[in-house]
Formats: sequence, structure tokens, C-alpha cells
Amino acid sequence: MTEKELLLTALLDCKRSDLYTVDVSLDDNQKEILSCMLERREKGEPIQYITGFTEFMGFQIKVDRRVLIPRPETEILVEQTIQFIRNSFFGKEINILDLCTGSGNIAISLARSLSGNRIVASDISSQALDIARENAAVNNVQDRIIFIESELFEQGFEDKGSLFDVIVCNPPYLKSSELDHTATELAFEPRIALDAGKDGLLYYEKIISQAPRYLNKEGRLIFEIGFNQLNAIKEILGSCKKFVLENVVKDYNNIDRVIFLRKVN
Repeated sequence: MTEKELLLTALLDCKRSDLYTVDVSLDDNQKEILSCMLERREKGEPIQYITGFTEFMGFQIKVDRRVLIPRPETEILVEQTIQFIRNSFFGKEINILDLCTGSGNIAISLARSLSGNRIVASDISSQALDIARENAAVNNVQDRIIFIESELFEQGFEDKGSLFDVIVCNPPYLKSSELDHTATELAFEPRIALDAGKDGLLYYEKIISQAPRYLNKEGRLIFEIGFNQLNAIKEILGSCKKFVLENVVKDYNNIDRVIFLRKVN
């Protein structure tokens, strides 16, 4: 589907085939809206922000400039997490934490695919949580996810129930220098959801050091990671000594993308 077709289907709330099989015509107001859409795109704004949604794991997620646009690679993180939970817990009800939830795409995917589990989703941004709650409601899982505003583990979570069996996280992992003066589509996305300091490892260091306190014995910490970050994360694990690297999953481009860390006691 071309970008113009995508904009038209969003504007008219129709299928691509309808553009060619149905007598479609735009009124003056719709023509003006389409013109504004095209102008925004010419300026480099991501098409997902212009249409107001993106697809993730086969369902629609609302997005705007308050949240990061979910990437296809993150579907690998979700798929691997679902597979691990199904294989390891055999229908047992478990506690799951989605850190840095953003639009809520990960927590919602888990709630849609795994019944009977308790899911907590947290984010530092109250604006992102507003979007996440909307997305949960649209996908009819609002009663199965607890949303909490917190900078990582700042809120403690001790009063939120039992320890977690699984913590899943797609944290910011870009270097600050990669975002400075960028002219790409990244410039439109919230920097707080992308910037991980000078080396891109800030949040891995924080989460790996703090997470054991909130995980059950042999609980799992499952991360999405950035390009060429695996060795640096191994060094963090070597210093922390609270997790062992259990599994590494590559993405569609054969890049290390998802890691499973098992808590050791």
C-alpha cells in the first residue's frame, strides 16, 4: 500500500480495495484534510502519527507524539515472551510487569494472548499512560492491566501485589548522540522514549541492578536490545552477578534483538 493510499483509507475509514472498486470521491473538507496530511508527511512526520494509529500483533494501536511508534522488531519480543510463558508455566496464573509500556502495545498483546494472568504496566510518562489506557479499552483488556506511573521501580511495587514471575521491557536504548540534531522521523518521537544516555545502556544498567528485588526466585527479565549492544550488556551482567544470560533471539535481519535473563539467588 502506498503512503497516499494509506492516508486515504485512514481518512475515509475504508479498505484499500474500496479506493478502486467503490465510487469514492472527497468533499471539500476531506480534500483539505488530505492536503494537510500530505504536507505533514512531506515535512518528515511519521505516517503513523498522521493517521493516528499503527498495527501491532494484528490489532490497532493508537499513537501520537506522546508515545513511541511500536516497531515490528518488538513483535519478536512479545512472541518470544508469550511462547516462554506458555511453555514454562503451563496455564498457571503468573504476575507480569511491562516496564516502559509506552502505548501499551506489549501489555495489551500479552493480555490478549494469555488469559488469567495479572499484568502491571508502568511508564514514567503520564501522557503515554493516557494513550495506553485508551488502547487497552479499545482492545477490551482494560480490566486485565494495572497501569502505574513510575520511573522504572521508583514506586516500589511492594503494595501492588506479589513479586513478578516475568518482567518484560523495551527500554530506551539509543545513544544521545544518535538523537542530537537528527533530521529523521525520530525527531518527531518523544525523546524520553528513545534516549539512553551517552552509551545507550543507561536503562539496562538501572533495570538489571534493581529488578532482582521485584522478581520471584528464578524469575525472568526479558529485554529488547539495540544493535551491537549484547556484549556491553554481558559486561553489565558480569558486574551485577544477579542474572545469567539464558537465551538470545535474533530479529529478521539476523541482529541480536531479544534476551532472556534468569534471576540467580
